[in-house]
Amino acid sequence: MLTLPQDTHILKDVEITDAMAERLMSKIHPVFQGSVQADGRVDLYMQHFNWPLDNKFRDKTDFAGTLRLRGVRIKSTKMLTGILALMGVRGNEMDFEDLDIDFVARNGRIETSPIRLEIDGYPIALHGSVGFDRSLDYVAKIPITPKLVGDKAYTYLEGVTIDVPIRGDSSNPDIDQGTAQQASTSLAEQALQKSLQKGVQNVLEQLLKK
Repeated sequence: MLTLPQDTHILKDVEITDAMAERLMSKIHPVFQGSVQADGRVDLYMQHFNWPLDNKFRDKTDFAGTLRLRGVRIKSTKMLTGILALMGVRGNEMDFEDLDIDFVARNGRIETSPIRLEIDGYPIALHGSVGFDRSLDYVAKIPITPKLVGDKAYTYLEGVTIDVPIRGDSSNPDIDQGTAQQASTSLAEQALQKSLQKGVQNVLEQLLKK
């Protein structure tokens, strides 16, 4: 069993590189997988760490800690690209500013605290877990955009969010576009129905005034 002392700082105020984002940070949070032009500084703190050396007992791995980001910006990650393409947003840069990502490893998976970002004016939230086998079980909470529902429905749905499952693995995230489209279509239909009802109500009000 490989163990570390309680409350160990593995990294402290270290300048981030693309290699660090790819080889270390993406193992904790898949949003860093495939990142380029990484910039900023990072701390890695381990509350506790227990790693069985025998692969047969790998599911007994147990650790927890915090990945602390300071002024971190990254571009063109695989998960980011897929989410933005679904939303119809052109931006490709994530600015984490100052953010603490807490993580816990248990049952062969690393679960992270939710993170919230803003890209091109749109808020995006991510939460879930990544397996030691790199399998993903994440959810992206994204805002409705004109691309998802059309300009007319968007006027009634601005600010509404939907949950989009992300599966696959960290190298090839599978953004569930089908679920997103179904949710968006349903919301668009509801918005247009409200629009029609409001239109009828306005006509009736005008008639009653005569």
